[in-house]
Amino acid sequence: MEYNFPFTTCEKPLSGSFVAQPVSAAINFFGCACLIGILLFEKKPLTTPTVFFILSLIAFNLAHAFSHTYHIKGRIQSRVIHAFTYIIAFMILLVVYTKTGSVNIALVSLAVTIDIFMLIYDYTTLSVISGIFIVVATIIGNIDVFPTEYLMILFPVTLIGIAYFLIELRFCDAAMKIAVLPYHAIGEIITLIFLIIFAKMIISLE
Repeated sequence: MEYNFPFTTCEKPLSGSFVAQPVSAAINFFGCACLIGILLFEKKPLTTPTVFFILSLIAFNLAHAFSHTYHIKGRIQSRVIHAFTYIIAFMILLVVYTKTGSVNIALVSLAVTIDIFMLIYDYTTLSVISGIFIVVATIIGNIDVFPTEYLMILFPVTLIGIAYFLIELRFCDAAMKIAVLPYHAIGEIITLIFLIIFAKMIISLE
């Protein structure tokens, strides 16, 4: 099956409903609330780059939630979500530069090159993974800056998320024949866990 977010995510759209995929949308709106809470109730003062980083995560989640709320024909929603990987990666580099005065962009440059290749040749499934790799590469390239205790959780969650994405894509039709359930919600929960840990890790650098 060719992947086309949000149409081929494994939650059957509700015909005639105000919200196309309510479970996935609700998880993403909840994620927005969690990130806003982290931003507003953090006790220590945050630098502008860190605030912008958290805002980029919130904007990503809002776009993600909207995509599950209202489906626009074509690939514009998948492209918008994909573009946020670049914005988030840039914000990570900005935070690292603010803290250390330098950044390593070698690995992220390679990741961007691979991702552009995937997008040009429309390898839709692989482009999802290559988009994620842009963010991961940004972290790995500057790994000495980030606390080990967060990385030990963040990287396994990333691998679990990618594995579940591939499983969902491969077995969605078969699972739906057994029971029509919002299986995509599991992937959304994994993403939510990733974003919260990610936000807390960046804040820990303050």
